[in-house]
Amino acid sequence: MDRMEARDKADAVPVDTLPRTKFTILPLSYPEGTPKGIERLLQSRLDTPKILDSLLDTAQIPGRALRGELGEGGIDNPELIEAARKFSFDFGVLPALANLATKPASNVLRTGIGKVTDKKNFHDDMSTEELITGYILAPAVTKKRENNVGIDELAARLKKDSEVQKQNTKLNEKLDEEGYGETVSVFRMIKNPFKEDIKKEEIVSASLSSEGLGNNLNFFTTGKASMDDKVTILKYEVPREDIIGYFPFMKDKIKQNTVNKKVKEKGMVPDLGSRFERITNPSKSAKELIEKQDEIIVDVSKIEPEVLKRPFSNEDFNYMTMEGRMAEDFAKKEIKDVEGFNLRMGSNYTFLNPVTFPQRYKEKFGQDLTPEKFREIENESRQGIVDHFTSFFTPKKQIKKAMGGDVSLRDGIGDIFRVYM
Repeated sequence: MDRMEARDKADAVPVDTLPRTKFTILPLSYPEGTPKGIERLLQSRLDTPKILDSLLDTAQIPGRALRGELGEGGIDNPELIEAARKFSFDFGVLPALANLATKPASNVLRTGIGKVTDKKNFHDDMSTEELITGYILAPAVTKKRENNVGIDELAARLKKDSEVQKQNTKLNEKLDEEGYGETVSVFRMIKNPFKEDIKKEEIVSASLSSEGLGNNLNFFTTGKASMDDKVTILKYEVPREDIIGYFPFMKDKIKQNTVNKKVKEKGMVPDLGSRFERITNPSKSAKELIEKQDEIIVDVSKIEPEVLKRPFSNEDFNYMTMEGRMAEDFAKKEIKDVEGFNLRMGSNYTFLNPVTFPQRYKEKFGQDLTPEKFREIENESRQGIVDHFTSFFTPKKQIKKAMGGDVSLRDGIGDIFRVYM
């Protein structure tokens, strides 16, 4: 076969049978080898772009990790670490999978989907104060255990530090004064959890007060999570003997002249990008977070949490929803009663669906729903919502005094707790 005949046969190959090359961003592809310019555009057709294919592939990573297809969690698994990096890069956040590779134990506000597989201490050269500072700052900066502080290592250090034990005695005195019994209510948020993982938590970071949780809800989601994420809120009743350390009682020892140098040498100062304020003074930033988060390290391996539900429902409450943001206001005690709730929500919102609820009411009671009756049930719904959140965010020791006895919820009918304008 001469060159001319070979070329003619090649030209005779239908365009649709040739391999196609995709554009990186545009939803188009073109026959492989097509010259650049107008000819390439003329032969282009609709197709998924490379970036979408990459995201679809990346979206499979968490499921593959949970099925064990990527191996055991830990720093000695390069395949899992690379998958975590790809996931973090493609989606712009450091989600639960990245924690599996970098922090096998559960950490504050993150779903520890792995287990502690390596008891090695990476930071014996750091003081307890430096370790706490690194722990607070490092989870947002790195994917290597040598450059961040795992909660397992931190807990082991706190348990054997004599000064921390003195502070725990001080904490117990504080809890006695505030009326706590043998257990203490702590609050925690987890991003994109799996129900089986919630039951397997061991050593975790939480907030001793609901106000601390409220600050966390804002800090760890603003610019760091999307409305496609799920943020679940938990409450644990922790036996006092399972309290490991309370950061607010330790923050005075976190000083610029004793902490900053080592933390910087270890590479534990995060670069959060242009959207966030740069951290130049690690000790100052850590102390500010401690004050806002009211952080406490506890062992919850022997207990299960209470998961915040949607009012009048068995469905888990999700903070990353339109209705979800009110949880922050209740947690921070910015809403304390129905009057405050009405003021915060405004007059243009109802929690009963004005379209479907009258029909459901008529089907159940055999009569039309009057405007007066609608407002009455709407007000009852609002009171029920206030009672629901107040009960959850009130520590166990105060419930009877704060709530004035048992809460009687109305017969739940209709689409309540949906915000309509």
